[in-house]
Amino acid sequence: NSPAQHQVKSWTFGELPSVWRTTAAGMKVERFPALVDHGDRVAIELHDYQPDATLLHRRGVAALAMTCSSQTVKYLRKQLFADNKASLALAGSGLDRVGLVRETIMSSLLEIWGETLPRDEPSFTQSVNSAKGQWVPMALNKEQLMINFLQPLAEAQNLLNQLKKVEFSAARTDIAGQIQYLLEPGFMVMNRAYWLEQYPRYGKALLHRIQRLNGQTEKDQKSLRLLQPSLTRLEEAAKGYPGLASLSPPAMQYRWMLEEFRVSLFAQQLGTRLPVSAKRLDEQWQKVKSWLIENPR
Repeated sequence: NSPAQHQVKSWTFGELPSVWRTTAAGMKVERFPALVDHGDRVAIELHDYQPDATLLHRRGVAALAMTCSSQTVKYLRKQLFADNKASLALAGSGLDRVGLVRETIMSSLLEIWGETLPRDEPSFTQSVNSAKGQWVPMALNKEQLMINFLQPLAEAQNLLNQLKKVEFSAARTDIAGQIQYLLEPGFMVMNRAYWLEQYPRYGKALLHRIQRLNGQTEKDQKSLRLLQPSLTRLEEAAKGYPGLASLSPPAMQYRWMLEEFRVSLFAQQLGTRLPVSAKRLDEQWQKVKSWLIENPR
C-alpha cells in the first residue's frame, strides 16, 4: 500500500520511508515520500525527485508539529508582531502578519531541530518534546531580527515610491526584484539561520542605496552594470530548474554571495561577511554548473 494520505493530523502512520519502491508495467519505480504542508492541512505525498521531497518534508514536519502543539502555537500567534512598532514595520514593508507569524514559528522549531528530521513516531514525539523550552524564546528572537530588517525596509519602500524620475527606473526595478527575492514565500524556513541573521544589514544597505540615489545616479548605474551578469545567470538557470537556490548548496552559496556583492557595491561601509567580487562569483558559478550536470531534473 502506498503511504500517500490526503490529510494527517498526528503521527499515526508508522515509519515514513525515505524511498518507496514499486513496480509499474514491469518497470521498477522509485518515489520519495514526504510530509507536505498545505497551510490548512498536512498530507503525505510521493515525489519523483528526492531533493524536492527533502525540502518539502522540512516544512511538512514542522507544520505537523504545530498541529500537535496548539498551546505554544496559540501563545506565539498572539505575541508575535503584535505591538505597535511591529505593526508599523509590517504595514510599511507590505508583508502579511499571519504568514510571517507562521514562518517565524516554523523556522524557529526547525532551527532547534537542526538537520536531522524525524521519519517515525518515537523520534517525532521526542523532537517535539525536546523543543518545548526553547521554542518560544527562539521565536521571539527571530521576531526581533525580522523587525530590525522590516524597519529599514519600510523606510526604503517609502523613499522608493518618491523616486519617480526616469533615470531611477533601472535601480527601482533592481531593488524591487531584490526585495521580492529576500521575501520569497517560505524564505524563513528555506534559508539557514546564519543568512537570516544578515537581513537587518541587507535592509540597511538597501536603504543606504536609495538615500544616495538622487545624488549618485551614475555611480549606481555603473555598480548595477557590474552586478547584472551575475544576477541574470542565476535567474536564467532557475527558470529551467525550479527551486535551484534551495536545492543546490553551491547555488545557495552563490545566491548569498550576490547579496554580499550588493552590500560591497552599494553600501561598502557596512562590510561583507565573506570576500566577494565579480571574479569570485564567476568561480562559484562553475561549481553551480557542475552541480547542475550531476543533478539533472
